[in-house]
Amino acid sequence: MGLSLVNLEVLYLNYNRLTGDIPTSINNASQLMAIELSRNSFTGSIPNFGNLKQLHVLRLNDNNLTGAESPNQQLEFLSSLTNCPYLLRLEIGNNGMMNGILPASIGNLSTSVISFRASNCSIRGIIPPGVGNLINLQVLELANNRLTGFIPTTIGNLEGLVRLYLYNNRLEWGIIPTTFGARCSLQSLNLNRNKLEGALPRSLSNCRSLQLLNFGNNRIQDTFPVWTGNLTYLRVLILASNNFSGTISSLTSKATLPFPNLQVFDISHNEFTGNLPNEYLRDFKAMIDASVNHRGEEDQSPFYTDSLILTVKGLNLSYGTILTTFSTIDMSSNRFSGSIPTSIGNLNSLMYLNLSHNCLTGNIPASFGNVTELESLDLSANRLEGEIPTELTKLTFLAMINLSMNNLSGKIPQSNGQFSTFENTSYVGNSGLCGFPLTRKCEEPSPPVMLQEDGYDDYGILDGFCWQAVVSGYGFGFVISCVILGYGRPKWFVEWVYRFYRINMRSRRGDVAPQRS
Repeated sequence: MGLSLVNLEVLYLNYNRLTGDIPTSINNASQLMAIELSRNSFTGSIPNFGNLKQLHVLRLNDNNLTGAESPNQQLEFLSSLTNCPYLLRLEIGNNGMMNGILPASIGNLSTSVISFRASNCSIRGIIPPGVGNLINLQVLELANNRLTGFIPTTIGNLEGLVRLYLYNNRLEWGIIPTTFGARCSLQSLNLNRNKLEGALPRSLSNCRSLQLLNFGNNRIQDTFPVWTGNLTYLRVLILASNNFSGTISSLTSKATLPFPNLQVFDISHNEFTGNLPNEYLRDFKAMIDASVNHRGEEDQSPFYTDSLILTVKGLNLSYGTILTTFSTIDMSSNRFSGSIPTSIGNLNSLMYLNLSHNCLTGNIPASFGNVTELESLDLSANRLEGEIPTELTKLTFLAMINLSMNNLSGKIPQSNGQFSTFENTSYVGNSGLCGFPLTRKCEEPSPPVMLQEDGYDDYGILDGFCWQAVVSGYGFGFVISCVILGYGRPKWFVEWVYRFYRINMRSRRGDVAPQRS
């Protein structure tokens, strides 16, 4: 189709089933301020829109658009947009065939640009350092591409940047920018699944509004960043699958509780040692009562829109949006030792807990029965001992439990509810466990020897006593025992023993004088 609407200001055709190429004649509508063609099925390359001097918004995301003719060529349409002085929003993400290289001229885009979203494409090459010239940039999303090289340190100078998503690229040999200043506005930083090395930049502590920090699946070598506990708005902290090591020390300052709003704490697959961080666990206020923590947020969205990949119920799951009440702790696959803190039982809003593949000892705390929202519990591959607390049967939302490969013993608790639905894989590798669903049966305790027979209820006083306690003297007691066992405890004999017992007891209390022989 051709367009000759020279006075057209807004072209809004989102959420349709349009196919074919985007017509180059759009460039003739010189008064266009907004082009919104997202969520269609357009194919082909993106035209140059450099003639649209009034363009403020360009949204072409969620189509099947391609990029350069060769993967090593620059995306020329991006260079043409440097002629659009009022450009505010540039969104081209979710076009999986848009290969090509980000041009260095991207730094010459209008300084008015506040949003550049180009995730889930096939963009290659480096991130041009000139991106730091976009001084009003608030959102930069280049995730799920094929970017390589360094993360430009100039990004740290973007004081208005709120969201930085560079996850799932090939950024390697890089050092994370260390220049986040005192006016940092970052709320979400996701660098997951790259090849970043070095330590976490302490300058991130200047970003007081941070809600999400995701450094998972990199090559970071550092100790636990204690300073993150002072980020009072932080809700998600993911350090999984790196080379973190050492013990997790407490905050040096006791002025404020650490992590007052934390809901996702994932430090799995590292080399942490020592005890579990009890000081943090007992103060995770958002996991103690999520509803109290989020009072006053009724007018806000109940979801995060941040993309996360978490291990839940033994599976790696991707979350495009998650509830603000979602909560999980994953400290698995480290070298933690010592006992499990009973304070975890205070986290009654916790939904997922994974402490597997460590060196934990001691018992499973009975206080786990207070974590009423718990849906998944994994304590496998540790050195836990003792019995499984019956309090766990109170967890009505528990859908997955894994206690395998420990030193647990005793009978597996039974219930009429959810707990009895778990299979034997939840308990294998504990030689001392018995009972359903395992094939090993529990030994029944031997019944106590009872003296009373049917029809002799009047002599219940003798029931439960060993005969040596009833009759004094080992020899005499042995004779009585043999008579009773041989003759089935006749009534006359039991009466005689009963009278003898009463006389003997009264004599010991001094009620009657001992008879002379």
